[in-house]
Amino acid sequence: MGSSGYALRQLRPARHRLGRLGLTAAALLGMSSLLLFTTTAASASTHKSSKKPKSKHTTTKTPCLVGNWTVTTFTLNSSGQTATGGAGTLVDISANRKVVGQFTPGAVLKTPAGGTFKFSGTDYGSYGFNTKSTAKSGSFPVTYTSASNLMISINGSPPAPAGHSSTTGSYLCSGKGLTLTFPAGGNEISYVLVPTK
Repeated sequence: MGSSGYALRQLRPARHRLGRLGLTAAALLGMSSLLLFTTTAASASTHKSSKKPKSKHTTTKTPCLVGNWTVTTFTLNSSGQTATGGAGTLVDISANRKVVGQFTPGAVLKTPAGGTFKFSGTDYGSYGFNTKSTAKSGSFPVTYTSASNLMISINGSPPAPAGHSSTTGSYLCSGKGLTLTFPAGGNEISYVLVPTK
């Protein structure tokens, strides 16, 4: 693959297409679990009865991608080259489809040739998933808002705005984890996430 300069030249066209990175951001603000449980206790009785106490257990299900997430691995494939890293990026996906991605805490992405990418700022947008689906995988349209201030620094350069562009994303829920994948103008961006502690 050559030097990091070569990697920079090869990945530079992806710079503006990385845009929202599918994480146009996610405004889940305040949602801390994937399922909301409400329980009503049955009234107590002092005498024996042949009837069992009644209890209600109502569960409201939300799509498995809804929640507060922390990225463990962020992978960018561009022009046959790969950069990985980004652990610590925070992604919140709300039940109303809003998304907030906080990239500043995320680690640097590195290429095998020694090139680096550092994303910073916050990305805001929405994922057009079915709010009533309980499917463990699927796809959705992605849109971004003008409030996003996502920046990218390549090989230590001063941060520059990462472009905005709508795209389509896909998700796969497995156990407690989530994988988000986004094509971006010939590139592919993938995030592996776990629930934020």
